[in-house]
Parts: sequence; structure tokens; C-alpha cells
Amino acid sequence: ANEGEPNDAYTTDPEGTISIIDISGGIGNLTQSNVTTLNFNSFDSQTAALMATGLRKVRTSNTLSQDLEPEYVTVSSDSQKAWVTLQENNAIAEINLATKAITGIWGLGKKDMSLPGNGFDASDNNGEVLIANWPVKAYYIPDAVQNYKIGTTNYIVTANEGDEKDLSGYSERTTVGANTYTLDPVLFPQASVLRASHNLGRFRVSSATGNTDADSEFEEISALGARSFSIFNADTKQLVYDSGDRFERYIFAKHPLIFNAD
Repeated sequence: ANEGEPNDAYTTDPEGTISIIDISGGIGNLTQSNVTTLNFNSFDSQTAALMATGLRKVRTSNTLSQDLEPEYVTVSSDSQKAWVTLQENNAIAEINLATKAITGIWGLGKKDMSLPGNGFDASDNNGEVLIANWPVKAYYIPDAVQNYKIGTTNYIVTANEGDEKDLSGYSERTTVGANTYTLDPVLFPQASVLRASHNLGRFRVSSATGNTDADSEFEEISALGARSFSIFNADTKQLVYDSGDRFERYIFAKHPLIFNAD
């Protein structure tokens, strides 16, 4: 998985790619001819449709191929397929290893943190553990991924770490309480309460997503990382399980002294 991260100034943004390296002839005999590198150029024209599935394109001044950052690979037990997390883009790419082709990309969508079972502790300085529901939509943003098969169905398991583009030349990192982050007063009449540091004020969010009508206000609070692991049906591209807030509740119950550890 060739991540293709930009340089710190964000003046160079390489394309993310996938390389398949044939080592059947032995490591010592490897040459460039053993390497097949796949790019995402054919998906550049599908950007809008892919974003509609829940893929995140962070920058507007680059191509989708440049924006995509492949992170981690898992290979099916029969070696016919691979799945690659496109971490910052909240998506998965599927690779056909027999034909050496990228056969598809699908966006993972968002997790509604206001629903029961999807709570989280939003502040690390309010002196308490408060696992609660908040009006936040969290992109899964998976890093590591593994797969397994039951019957004829392929499943992938994702670790929803979350990550943001935070460089000197461009950063999407902000907080709900930042002066430059204004919530739509119609959709968030309780904005002043949310912005308090003991509530969501210190909670890190993205400035690249959530402003749906191109004004100066955010209509959605977009978090990066779902604080969970998920299981997806890799054949239908559907979410079949998410661990919700169970990690946080387990740590609070079993190891409260490290609850807010970095």
C-alpha cells in the first residue's frame, strides 16, 4: 500500500497506489519487472459518485488519485482478492489479485454518535467520565484491516482509528470550540452549550467536511474516527457490526486510571 502522503508544505501530493510484487522467483532475484503498480486514475471521473457513498475527498485542488492514501492491506485466504484501507478517505479498495486490477472503491459512510450505544466521552478535562450521545457524525477512517470467510461470504474487520490531514501547508484539524468553527444556529440552537470545554469544546473535528452549503457555518459536526471496530460484508459492501461505545465502557469499568491516556 503506497500511501502517497503529501509533503509538509502540501506543495507535492503524490498519487496513492497499490503494488503487487511477485516474489515467486526468490527475494534475491527481484527486479522492477516483478512489480505491478496499480493507480486509481480511472476513478478520478467518479469522484462525486464515490463521495455519495461516504468516501471523503479532503482537498478540492487535487485529483482523487492524489487525495487517496492507501494504508493497510489484507489478502483473502485463497489469494484471489485483497482489500486496502484508504484511511483518511474513509474508504476501502478491492483488488483482484488474479487480474491485477482495482475492481472497486466503496465509501464507509458515517456513524451517528447521537444514537443509543454510540456514545463517547467528549472532554478530557471535565473531571469525570461522561459517555454520552452527542450530535456528531463520525467517519470510520480505518487503519488496520483483516478478513475472514464464512461459507461463501467474505468479511473484513476494520480498526476505526481516525486520522486527519494536519500539515503546515494545510490542516483540517480544528475543535468545536474554535473561534473559526461556527455551527449553524438553526440546526444547533444549543451551540453555546456544545462549545463549552467540559462538553464538546475541546473535541477535535474536521473543517474539511460538515459545511454542506458553502456558507460560513457548519451544518454537521464531522469527527474523524468511530472509536470502534467494525465488520463489513465485503461482497455486499454493507456494515454488519460495529462495537459502538463498548471499548470506552470496558476501559472505564476495568482500567479507569488510564481512561483518558494518550
